[in-house]
Amino acid sequence: MTLENKQIKELITSKWDESSATYDTQHGHKVKSLEEADAWKTMFKKIIPEGKLDVLDVGCGTGELSILFAEMGHNVTGLDLSEKMMEKGRLKSMSQGLSIKFLKAMPKILLLMKKLRRGNNSSPSVDSPQPENSYKELEQSP
Repeated sequence: MTLENKQIKELITSKWDESSATYDTQHGHKVKSLEEADAWKTMFKKIIPEGKLDVLDVGCGTGELSILFAEMGHNVTGLDLSEKMMEKGRLKSMSQGLSIKFLKAMPKILLLMKKLRRGNNSSPSVDSPQPENSYKELEQSP
């Protein structure tokens, strides 16, 4: 028996939705201290261009990296399959007074964006002048 693409998407999304309840409690999934946050930001500053960027966080989950980039002054859009994971990110970012846009993405878009990200080894995330436009264009591509 083979699963249809829709069933596969639903299974994957369901798994991440279930995981959202405890995701940030698992080792390595949450920034635990100011020192750790500062270490991440120092590393990002070494590898991304200076100035305010539009950052597209592909597979953003609960928004840990999105939050770090927003704290650094960047405009951030997070993409993920799991609405429940992104809801955690929305709540965390709002509690810190940060404005991050979270958008639900289709699996083919996430895969394509991850391929693009791998092709750009100088940046931890895809930088586009208009990340939402890039997302819309990808969503409409075959």
